[in-house]
Amino acid sequence: MAEEKQPETKPAEQQKKPAPQPKKSFNFTSPEALIMFFLSVSLDLVGYVLLLAALDDFWLTDIVGVLFFGSWIITRGGSLKGKKGIPGLKRFGISTLIEAVPYVGSISPSWTIMVYKELKNNP
Repeated sequence: MAEEKQPETKPAEQQKKPAPQPKKSFNFTSPEALIMFFLSVSLDLVGYVLLLAALDDFWLTDIVGVLFFGSWIITRGGSLKGKKGIPGLKRFGISTLIEAVPYVGSISPSWTIMVYKELKNNP
């Protein structure tokens, strides 16, 4: 008679180990990244051009940035209450404060830096 092999049982610790998940990487060519980078670079360049012409935008580019990037950060984080969106909101708040200071906001590419960090840290 042939003997049947019984499957070996492994300790419970080894059976429950999840497979290592590959780390998500930053995708610069995604549609979301391209649109947000285009918008952030455009707003920062408008600030530079107005500064070179010795003009002020009277917070118009800041209002556009707050509307677009604020809604983007909130939708990426899922909610204002969850912990996932807090780092994004923190970066958004710092960028908004920098952009609100006259002439400092024109010099600083804070919208572009905020978009880059948000896409890099939360792919």
